[in-house]
Amino acid sequence: MVIRRQHFKFLPVEWILILYLVATTLLILIFWSNLQNPEIHILLRIIVIAAILLFAGSKNTLQSRKTFYYLRWFFPVLLLGYLYKETDYLNNLLFRTDLDPLFAFIDEAIFGMQPSLEFASRFPSGFFAELMYFGYCSYYLLIVTVPVYLFGAKQKEAAEEVISITIGSFMIFYLLFILLPVAGPQYYFAAKTEPVHQRFLFGPLLGIILEVGEGRTAAFPSSHISIYLILLYSCIQYARKLLAFVVPAGVLLFLSTLYLQAHYVIDIIFGIIYTPLVYLLAEKYYMAFKTKNKINYGN
Repeated sequence: MVIRRQHFKFLPVEWILILYLVATTLLILIFWSNLQNPEIHILLRIIVIAAILLFAGSKNTLQSRKTFYYLRWFFPVLLLGYLYKETDYLNNLLFRTDLDPLFAFIDEAIFGMQPSLEFASRFPSGFFAELMYFGYCSYYLLIVTVPVYLFGAKQKEAAEEVISITIGSFMIFYLLFILLPVAGPQYYFAAKTEPVHQRFLFGPLLGIILEVGEGRTAAFPSSHISIYLILLYSCIQYARKLLAFVVPAGVLLFLSTLYLQAHYVIDIIFGIIYTPLVYLLAEKYYMAFKTKNKINYGN
């Protein structure tokens, strides 16, 4: 009897997701006694990795189908919300308390006040708040819109590159959020923070998103700013028609991260500084994976 060797054809986004899950699994195992219900997080990892193995080991006839092809590329995107929320679960393993006092002190030392608190108090109008909510929501929209546009424009390789670099960048940031627990002004200054208007459309919408997926995590460095800059650069390279929306949305996004008290100014500054390094690491990983495997994914 001849036993055929099973060939697994991984996508770069799948492999980087596996690496992230393995790394965080090691953290869970090391700090097992400090965590609540760690077995649930281990089980979810087993399920996700098993799903990826099923995808990668599927027959060529299934992998050639466009629906399956898109599912595989966007599967890691669908997990971003859960993995982000989980950083709140893991981010006090090395530091038992959040580092917000330090970051708030830095902002105070530079500006003589807390910009995140002053900004909202100076512009209390509902219309301005709605613009800020729209800018913040546009971040989530762009993560999906840019690759979908590229796929629709028959720029398959560009879409694959953008998704791979975006997911790789997210995994780097999520590890940083776990290592450096900074909750952000909205939590640290909760007693001093006045509620911002949530009327109209985008205020309530963002409220639902944050209620489901937000946590005391991910303030430093600002992945909102960094991921946006990565997507902006991708649009300049491959999707210039989107710039008419991406650039104005980005201006509002920059302002909204401060206005909605999601970040300290120092978070935004380092989000900008870290962007070239994060992009370079994610791009090098993608190019190395693509060169080594030489696999044509999809049609």
